[in-house]
Amino acid sequence: MRASQAGPPHSRTAGRRGFTLLELLVVVAIIGILMSILLPALSQARDQAKRVKCGASLSQLGRGFHSYAAENQEFLCSGQADPRPGYNYPAEVTDPNIISIDRVGWLADLARLTVRPGDLLCPSNTARHTEAFEEFGKSGAEPLTLARFETLIREGINTNYTQSWYMVHTEARFPPLPMSDLHKSYRGPGFPRWDVGPLRLTDTRRANPGRVPLLGDGRQDSNDFFQVIDGPRLLTSEVATDGPRFFFHEGIWYRADQNGARFGSQDFEDFGTAHGTRSLVLRQDSGGERRHSFTVGGILFADGHVEFLHDRLTLRVGQGVLNTPDGVLDSADLDGRVFDGLLSLGRRSASPMQPQ
Repeated sequence: MRASQAGPPHSRTAGRRGFTLLELLVVVAIIGILMSILLPALSQARDQAKRVKCGASLSQLGRGFHSYAAENQEFLCSGQADPRPGYNYPAEVTDPNIISIDRVGWLADLARLTVRPGDLLCPSNTARHTEAFEEFGKSGAEPLTLARFETLIREGINTNYTQSWYMVHTEARFPPLPMSDLHKSYRGPGFPRWDVGPLRLTDTRRANPGRVPLLGDGRQDSNDFFQVIDGPRLLTSEVATDGPRFFFHEGIWYRADQNGARFGSQDFEDFGTAHGTRSLVLRQDSGGERRHSFTVGGILFADGHVEFLHDRLTLRVGQGVLNTPDGVLDSADLDGRVFDGLLSLGRRSASPMQPQ
């Protein structure tokens, strides 16, 4: 009687039968297919979230610039973030209490307004520090010790955005100028300023403030590092764009366009890409191979709005335009959407340059 109640021996184990190898492989394949579908979407969502945060940071910095301008005769900043003599003050002024990046330049300007640039980094830019740190200890600048570096970081004196040449210089006063002088405001002891000086809101109106760039995602290259004394070695992004393009005359490179205009169109190659992950981009130039995995960069304009622009083309002198991205927002990418001429004219220059 008990045996008949228990039933056949196989009936007790039928409900616990395991997966066959084929069934297991099917499940693994289905999971793999789902992951291949979901992971790109998740990656795009993460990138979009970081892009929104980057745009918000640029917008907040823009509001800081406008607040500074409201209190300083419409000047958007006091100069470039650079601790070396000759960049924001005459070259003979070497006192760090006057010329250092926590005293003068846009980082210091905003920090005094409690808009801490170091708290407003682009979240997806692989470089987390400004190239301005590389200039400590050079050309008479103070050295960058670990204690000094940590103090600057605590004060918010840092960025991974790149400032436009316009914002520092507005325009040159008397060409020609060698490339080595392009970022300097003063040429040395006894020389006056060779540039107009920091940009004012009034200077942007002839060219349309909505097209004049102030800051952009910083270009990051694999060989751009700075070494803190007794501290870390860190990757940096470009401090500022290079300004007008150049030409060669009597053994010296001068800035101008290929047609010999009085000033060439702006070189924006130091605006980089920090968004839009798609595939590895290889960039080959005189400095070697550069590796980038981003194809979109954000730019803050003088009217306060932010745009994200695509890196679609490679522009090389003498090679024309190549239909491949290269990890920077150069003239081939920005032409027509970002102003690159003379602010006083509201267009590119067409007058011939006569070297003196």
